[in-house]
Amino acid sequence: MGNTNVASCHSCHQRCENVAIEYAGVDLYALTGSHPDGDLHGSEAMLTHKMLVAAKEGKEDELHQLLLHGLCVDKRRPFFMKRESEDVKPESFRPVRRQLGMSALMYAAQGGYAKCCLQLLAANADPNAEDEDGMRPLHFAATSGDMAVCEVLIQHRADVGAKADDEKTAFDLVPRDAFPSARHQQRWLELLKESQSDSANQDPQAEDGSANPAEDAQEPADTNWG
Repeated sequence: MGNTNVASCHSCHQRCENVAIEYAGVDLYALTGSHPDGDLHGSEAMLTHKMLVAAKEGKEDELHQLLLHGLCVDKRRPFFMKRESEDVKPESFRPVRRQLGMSALMYAAQGGYAKCCLQLLAANADPNAEDEDGMRPLHFAATSGDMAVCEVLIQHRADVGAKADDEKTAFDLVPRDAFPSARHQQRWLELLKESQSDSANQDPQAEDGSANPAEDAQEPADTNWG
C-alpha cells in the first residue's frame, strides 16, 4: 500500500545496468545518500523527493520552503527505472487520480500532521487522490487516529464515503484505541459516518478537483476531550 521494495545497486553509484528501482517516495536516499545516476542536487526530482520526506516526517518549515518552488504537489515516485523487458504502463493509462505510490498529502495524513496537510491543500493537493489500492488521504488520516487531520481533509471536500479496493471506508480504518469512550466514538461517527450525507450533496466541482476551498479553511479545532 504505497510501499515498494528498492532493488540493491547501492555499491555502484556509477551505473544501474538491468536493475529495477521503484522509488515509493522516501526510502532510497536514506539507504544510499546519493543517486546512482549522479548528482541530482536542485533538480525537480530531488526537490520532489525532499517534499515527500518533509511531508512524511511532519517538517512544516521545510515543506513550506519546498512548496515555494512551485512543485507538483501530487507527484509521486520522482525516480523510476526499469528493466528493458519489464512491462510498465505509462501513468496516463491509469485513472487520473489513481497512481502507484503515495502522495505528499497521503504521507502527511498518515503521520497525523494537520498543518502539513493544510500547506499541501493550499498548494492544490488533491484530497481524493488514490494509491494503487484505492486508498485516499482520508483513509490514511483515519489510520493515524487523528481527528484533526480528518477534519482538515473533509473541509477540503475529501469524499467521506469513498471505499478502498478492500471495500473499507475511512471510518473502518480508525484504530480501536481512538475510541477510549462512547463520547469519542460518537464524535468519530459524526465526522466520518453522518458526514457522508453531506458529502453526497457536495458541489459538482468537488469531484473533478477544480474547487479549492483552502482560503476559507481554518486551522483544525482542538479535539482533546480528555
